[in-house]
Amino acid sequence: MYFHFVNSQILYRKVTYLLRNFEFSRISFLNNNDLLSLAKFECMQRKLIWSIVIACLLGISILTVIFVKSGPKEEIDAVGAIPSDVALVVQIKNIGNAADVLGSDIDFWDRFSKLEMIEQCRHFIYNIDSVLRNDERFVEFRKNELFFVVNKLGINKLDFVFILSSKEHLKANLVKGVVEKAFHISNASEYEYKEETVYVYDDSSTVRRSLAFAVCDGLLILGESKVSVEASIRCYKDGNSLKNDHNFEKIKPNQSRISARIFMNYNKLAEVFQLYASNDFKARISKFPQIANWSVLDIATSEKNIRANGLITLDSLETEKDYLHLFSGQSAKKGEILSVLPYTTSYFVSVHISNKELFLDNYKLYLQKNNYYKNYENTIRDLNESFVKSFYKLIDSELAFAMTPAYVGSNKYENAYAICKVSSASDAEALLQERVGTSSAFQSTMGNEYRIFTLVDTLSNIPQKLFGNLFYRVSGTYAAVVDSYIVFANSEMALTTFIIDKDKDQVLTKNDNFRDFNDKVKSSYSLYAYIYMPQAIDVVKDFFGSAVNSVIDACSDTLQAMNSVSFQLIADSDSQYYSDFLCSFEKTKSNKPTFSWCFPLDSLVIGKPSMFVTHRSEFVTLVQDESYRIYMIQNNKKENRVLWSAQLDGPIIGDIHPVDIMKNHKQQYLFNTAKSIYLYYVNGEKPLNFPITLDAPATADIAVFDYDKNKKYRIAVPCADSTIRLYSLENGLCSSLQWNAKAEGVVRNELVHAASEGMDYIVYSDRYHIYIVNRKGEERVSVSEIIERGHHSAMVFDQGADATLSRFVTTDVDGIVKEIYLDGTVKSIDEFGKRSEHHIFIAEDIDDDGNLDYLFADESKLVVYQQSGKKMFSYSASNIITSLRVKTVGEKKYICLLDEKNKMYVLKSNGSMEKGFPMEGQSNFDIGVGDGSTNSFDVVVGGEQKMLYYYTVK
Repeated sequence: MYFHFVNSQILYRKVTYLLRNFEFSRISFLNNNDLLSLAKFECMQRKLIWSIVIACLLGISILTVIFVKSGPKEEIDAVGAIPSDVALVVQIKNIGNAADVLGSDIDFWDRFSKLEMIEQCRHFIYNIDSVLRNDERFVEFRKNELFFVVNKLGINKLDFVFILSSKEHLKANLVKGVVEKAFHISNASEYEYKEETVYVYDDSSTVRRSLAFAVCDGLLILGESKVSVEASIRCYKDGNSLKNDHNFEKIKPNQSRISARIFMNYNKLAEVFQLYASNDFKARISKFPQIANWSVLDIATSEKNIRANGLITLDSLETEKDYLHLFSGQSAKKGEILSVLPYTTSYFVSVHISNKELFLDNYKLYLQKNNYYKNYENTIRDLNESFVKSFYKLIDSELAFAMTPAYVGSNKYENAYAICKVSSASDAEALLQERVGTSSAFQSTMGNEYRIFTLVDTLSNIPQKLFGNLFYRVSGTYAAVVDSYIVFANSEMALTTFIIDKDKDQVLTKNDNFRDFNDKVKSSYSLYAYIYMPQAIDVVKDFFGSAVNSVIDACSDTLQAMNSVSFQLIADSDSQYYSDFLCSFEKTKSNKPTFSWCFPLDSLVIGKPSMFVTHRSEFVTLVQDESYRIYMIQNNKKENRVLWSAQLDGPIIGDIHPVDIMKNHKQQYLFNTAKSIYLYYVNGEKPLNFPITLDAPATADIAVFDYDKNKKYRIAVPCADSTIRLYSLENGLCSSLQWNAKAEGVVRNELVHAASEGMDYIVYSDRYHIYIVNRKGEERVSVSEIIERGHHSAMVFDQGADATLSRFVTTDVDGIVKEIYLDGTVKSIDEFGKRSEHHIFIAEDIDDDGNLDYLFADESKLVVYQQSGKKMFSYSASNIITSLRVKTVGEKKYICLLDEKNKMYVLKSNGSMEKGFPMEGQSNFDIGVGDGSTNSFDVVVGGEQKMLYYYTVK
């Protein structure tokens, strides 16, 4: 009988997938006449790490890509060769088109093929395909069925067996020829086992490299270990296999049209996971009783999603020992608790209970069956039985564990929450007040008042003690009643942040990315677990040991392409349990930039945070809070920290100016308050004579002049006594200089310096006059008319082709453009129209044509003109615009607006709104390249509850 494969792509793909999991050193394949060496693995353990990482983090996605739709076929009794103690079985109903799927252009498949394991797998298949492509004997084989079996072998090793079925007896010699030709191996040793011949190929150059196979009637059994091959033969011969397992009976393979299925043995999967779990989680797994018995997942794929769903069975003999028995008699319901979770929730598990009394009875029975009930009784006694009974009575139908990204520098579980729905919010608060006693009032920014309860040690870990290890990351030290929910948190800051988000309706169900994903899952559920992978990689890593985590780090970009992953348990009143797994590979467009991280300050942010790149190429932010403390924060999304902080005597006026006073390419930061001038090095130190105390309060931002570009800085400070102080800043010393600049009134705008044809021009203005002086403060240009300059109008120098065309450009209080030429003449430009006295004017070349463009913001409208008078575009904000500036990031220019409600707008140079804007903030904001990327920029802004927030726009 001939061993037929449909064009070589079939055996290629089939065996490749199999053999990718077998590590052969020194085995090579010929492809296009080139000798291709397989990557040599140090040991079986390393290969298994790859497999488990993919299985656990990518879930069923990697195990299920190898299938396409196929028609029904007669059942092949391959299950009779699968031992009953295996951990995982993947059934592929038709392997004929597996190679086509592996070679397809599906988006998610292309992304995951970047993983070394998958790329090598595809490579193996293509080599096998090159061997089989032209052999007609293998055509029929594409209709055959494959079982991929994973089991734990010994103490710390996984083993893989592949069972290929056929309708008729296979000829061992033909199979032997195919295997040897495909893998370029020979010199098999043979021995008889249970009247079947086992072929073994050993590579003596390594310690553990082998391949074994046997042919039993219509089955090809192929594995790395001859022990596993013998086990399959033994099951097939003796009848002690999954086929005769009464627990497997309900989900055994059938004649359905499903292309691929996964069968999971929960008991054995826990043992497998222990091999790769972190020490902390390994200890917890060892204490876990059985979750369920077997489950089957039917696989369906689309270009952007993988879905797997099916039946879960409990132990038919001791059902009460299984965790899922807690949901016996429960009915899946539509949950409401998601509408209270924070907008930035990255991970949650929500439990819905339709029959609370029955659930508690099942929980106690579950504890008794697993010998945990005595500990539970002691816990109840410690908490006070009366309190526990009252608490249970209040609990309504939903519980949830949720996490948002942690504050930088804190424990990653700082923002972990336990949320319990209650039947009466007032009774819940009264119970906490009676039992806890210690509380404080908190008023949110929306004006609502809450009580923050601080729980004493005897009441610590209430969620975990009452509802199990789902909540073991929540100490519950702080609690509050929010709407109809009791919320437990690890810190007061985390709890108040939760409250503020809820009050402002910044909740998860308003997150477009989650909402789009949530529309694809079941609306009714008993348990719903969700993880947003881009923000939860570090949480995932907590489950694994260092070896697996090194793989996760290497593949983090690919893993994040998964976007969102969920698992749902659906129970019905007849104690039937169904699971639904969904993995989305599409990065859904969000109406907000991606939240990166946040940082807690001592008080609320004031002014504008400013982003810089230091001389050490470090990305930092300088920010001040309302206690007038300034912080330098390192912008590193993994290890953010305060590099230094210092107390100032007031709010910073204007911008922070980077300088290099020592002329050694090391950056310092210069700025002023009303009372003083400050200078700080990047390490937080300052020169001895700083700060400089001003004789009169400053009325505007300092101006920093570097006349000859030699870093001999001059600092000009307008003061309330109508004078302008001038300082020399050289070699770390600041000294006062005499100059003759005068003004009739108070100067409230920063001074401006320009040079043209070897002459310096320094410009400043009071209410009615514009002054143009030289370096000594002596009048250089007499302005020919009185100009009442706009309160928020910039003074910009526009260099002409010669001195006669060069001019300063500003606007008066009516918004009329004024051009002041170097001979003192003034030209009024009326074609841009008039505006209110509160208008903002700046001039920048935003279209890079070499000419200044004029930007006007008045009330809530921005209008941009070319210098010729041609209107480029306009934009209407939601509220009155209070800040307008142009920021260059990399090679791109962005127009940044802030309105009176602290809503942020970032427009591209063509007037189109940048993705994700406008967005909310609680201060002015800055943008910059916070991670060195040229394809994105970061946004830093002050937020609620003393937080500094960072977002990324890509």
